[in-house]
Amino acid sequence: MKVPYSWLKEFLDIDLTPEELGERLVKSGFEVEGIEDLGNGIQNVKTARITKITKHPDADRLQCCEIDLGDERTMIITAATNVFEGAIVPAALDGAWLFGGKRIFRSPLRGIDSNGMFCSGAELGIDDSVIVGAEADGILILPPDTPLGKDIKDVLGMNEKVLDVSVTSNRPDCQSILGIAKEASAILGVPLKMPNLSYQTEAGNPADYVAVDVLAPELCSHYYGSVVKNVTIAESPKWMRDRLRAVGIRSINTIVDITNYVLTEIGQPMHAFDYREIRGGKIIVRRAADGEKLITLDEKEFELRNDDLIIADAEGAIGLAGIMGGLNSEIKGDTSTVVFEAARFARGGIRRTSRALGQRSASSARFERGVDLGTTTLGMERALALVGELGCGTIVSGKVKFESQPVERRTIEVDLKRVWDLLGIEIPASDVLRIFVGLEIELVKEEGNILWLRLPLQREDLENYTDIAEELIRIYGYDHIRSSLPKTETETVSYDAAETDRIKQTLVGLGCYEAATYSFVNPAVYDMLNLSPDDPRREGIVLRNPISEEYSVMRTTMAPNVLTCAALNLNRKNTSFRLFEISRVFLPKRLPLDEGPEERTNLTICVCGPNESFFTLKGILNEVAADCSVKFGVAESAEPFLHPGRAADILVKGKKIGYFGSVHPIVGARFGFDAEVLFAELNLDALIANPRKTVRFVPLPKYQEIERDLALTVKDDVKAGDMTKAIARECGAKLESVTVFDVYKGEQIEKGCKSVAFKLTFRAPDRTLTDEEVAEIMAKLQSAMASKFGSKIRT
Repeated sequence: MKVPYSWLKEFLDIDLTPEELGERLVKSGFEVEGIEDLGNGIQNVKTARITKITKHPDADRLQCCEIDLGDERTMIITAATNVFEGAIVPAALDGAWLFGGKRIFRSPLRGIDSNGMFCSGAELGIDDSVIVGAEADGILILPPDTPLGKDIKDVLGMNEKVLDVSVTSNRPDCQSILGIAKEASAILGVPLKMPNLSYQTEAGNPADYVAVDVLAPELCSHYYGSVVKNVTIAESPKWMRDRLRAVGIRSINTIVDITNYVLTEIGQPMHAFDYREIRGGKIIVRRAADGEKLITLDEKEFELRNDDLIIADAEGAIGLAGIMGGLNSEIKGDTSTVVFEAARFARGGIRRTSRALGQRSASSARFERGVDLGTTTLGMERALALVGELGCGTIVSGKVKFESQPVERRTIEVDLKRVWDLLGIEIPASDVLRIFVGLEIELVKEEGNILWLRLPLQREDLENYTDIAEELIRIYGYDHIRSSLPKTETETVSYDAAETDRIKQTLVGLGCYEAATYSFVNPAVYDMLNLSPDDPRREGIVLRNPISEEYSVMRTTMAPNVLTCAALNLNRKNTSFRLFEISRVFLPKRLPLDEGPEERTNLTICVCGPNESFFTLKGILNEVAADCSVKFGVAESAEPFLHPGRAADILVKGKKIGYFGSVHPIVGARFGFDAEVLFAELNLDALIANPRKTVRFVPLPKYQEIERDLALTVKDDVKAGDMTKAIARECGAKLESVTVFDVYKGEQIEKGCKSVAFKLTFRAPDRTLTDEEVAEIMAKLQSAMASKFGSKIRT
């Protein structure tokens, strides 16, 4: 919804800037998508009269023009051929900005200073809808009565800012300038000024001109018609043309512009028929006959269906109801009598016809969202008031109308206690009454916490206490709501939940995406995982009434769920990913069930991609362990669905809590992928059961570290992890860190052996270690490693 700020200020006395008003609207639940400056950034362009033109002495195609700006005179040199003495033109002076970001400066042309340039319509970013002649080649010539020295934006009606407000589907009442003004009135606490609705009529009876017959009341609940005679078809006044242009509507003539003006200002789609073209003096609102044809105002011919609602006369269709009028009844230059239409059409009917025919308009867009009864009657009154204001016709008193139900306001009952419980705060009574007044909600009766509220006609979206709660808090201010923890029995978040959230944040920080899968699996997946017949994970709980065989057993491991996700990603050509899931597995104590199963929370991680390996997955697990103040140990794994030699069990204090490794290629093929997928599953309950260690910060070391590399040749079955632990024990407190940086097997290594290389860092807290001290430690270490593992120094 485009809202010109000057138009809005006709309804409200406010001194806010458009930006400030936009911010207030956003805080009350609207989305202001932007604020458009119709001046296109134009600056320092003023109106000037050319008082004298002389030929440039050194250029045949240039003319020296002396100009009068009202309070000063200067000279501009131009090559334009349509300028003349006495012409009033827009002059861009020194330092001016033009449309598209073009800057103008004083500069000499062939030895004579030109203090600016004259502007065409294109250079101002305008067309003939702003002023006639803007689209012509050459300099824009302004009307002879244009005042001098005025900002061109003021003269052309371009000094306007337009708020682009996104209106949600539940607020069709805000599809107008008046609707937004009512909201701003309630938000700011500023009185609303209604538009002029007064007009003079001439005695008569509209029924003598036209009769209205509604044959489809389920699609048209209300229809109003007014007659205007002695019509003058002319150009609309500049203020109306400027406002229509600001919202993207091109001016046509007084009568058509009035209908578009009411559509924008009031939100009521209207149509004007040439009375001469209403055959038989009848307007009939009916369903179309199958195959009936109509040519609309945009000269498109449509073959209609019985579902389509039309406006017809005694002989045939003259308009698509709520969408567009027919070409056969359009307003013409010699139209002398007009019938104005304002109706309320069912939104569903308009939507079906618009979509079926592929024909949309500003009117259909509003009817599809909904037009209320108050807007329908107000729109007609405003249109007639504009006829009187523009002096473009004589209004016949009275109206022809059809009403299937009375136009009256609804009353609802609201329990304030439920409102406060929903909001979590209690709004002071004085503020409640103020907000109700601003929203045109009338307090009919009050008994304790129970209120009876009479709603405005335009608020058809308000139905119960939840809607009233929303209205109160968005006007009162969401910033009055204070954050608090969820209310539980202890009113605190459990330790396990907090730890789980921390682990999730760690994994997300490591580039993992969270997955969510069903807790049910197909029993066939246990065969796909190569589980042995006596594996306890086969003892899943069978559902009595499963959705299907695919989801008939409660899972005992999350491996099949995550491997299915991996297959889905790989088959959709997503070949690089990191996934994790934290959820439960269900381990029955015995079958059939005679008590509830153990529900254990597990963490699964699945990674795949050219940059992923056994060690990247291990790195992720180490980060999770560090976040839980735990150090993982590893041991060779015998999990049947992991690749032998590329799998390890995860140990905490010597107890297995999980496993990780590369998925066996045969298992991967069963799940539908052939890429290397790395997978980990661990018991999260066991992991977070370990108390978190307090993190203590210490100063940076004062003394230099000493690094040494140690490469040892050992038998293949010696584990690097065991060697690392032995090194830490032997070296004592002076060893700051030890890491494995290479494992090598090749021609230089004895068959059945491997070389394991370690980087050792030594440091003392109180002094710099000497080379002799480190050499002594290294000698003892080599001796101890040889004794324990049979290692030899690799040279």
